Amino acid sequence: MREDSGADAAETRLNRLLNLILETAVDVLGFDAATVTARHSDRSLSTVAATDQRLLDLDNAQYWYRRAQRDFPGTGAVKQEIAAARQRLGAAS
Repeated sequence: MREDSGADAAETRLNRLLNLILETAVDVLGFDAATVTARHSDRSLSTVAATDQRLLDLDNAQYWYRRAQRDFPGTGAVKQEIAAARQRLGAAS
């Protein structure tokens, strides 16, 4: 049981540190938002912390486009993508 609480405490400290780094980047460097990205052993990338939830949502969307083997059209194509998905769903029923 103590190992779990030690791991939880370490994760809590890491999250606090990441948040401090991100908030400092935004405040001191004048960024609008910031992220911390990690590279996995298979060379794929993951956002592990962000100051803006929309950046995590964008990262997630890009992941699913890669999984679907489709080019990511960018954030400006949201309405067209939703309309196309609705049309495909309507045609399937």
